[in-house]
Amino acid sequence: ILKWDGFDILYENEHKHLRLDAIPKTELITKLEKEGPYSLDRLKPDIVAIPHPSYNQDHVAVFEASFTALRIHAGGLKHSPDFSYYPR
Repeated sequence: ILKWDGFDILYENEHKHLRLDAIPKTELITKLEKEGPYSLDRLKPDIVAIPHPSYNQDHVAVFEASFTALRIHAGGLKHSPDFSYYPR
């Protein structure tokens, strides 16, 4: 059974909400990694669902930021989900 922790809307104002491609990637990555109530550092999830990149530029921005935030870090100093069960 999967446990769902919840969700958070990182950008509620329309200036940023529909313009995620215009926000610096480092800002998106930091929000996903550290700043949100459901950040990766806080939850240390086993599985993370991220959008597939598509023709929608916001989906691409979130995919790239998520992929970077989930990167494996040297020395095990940072949590990352187990990628061993993903199909190759």
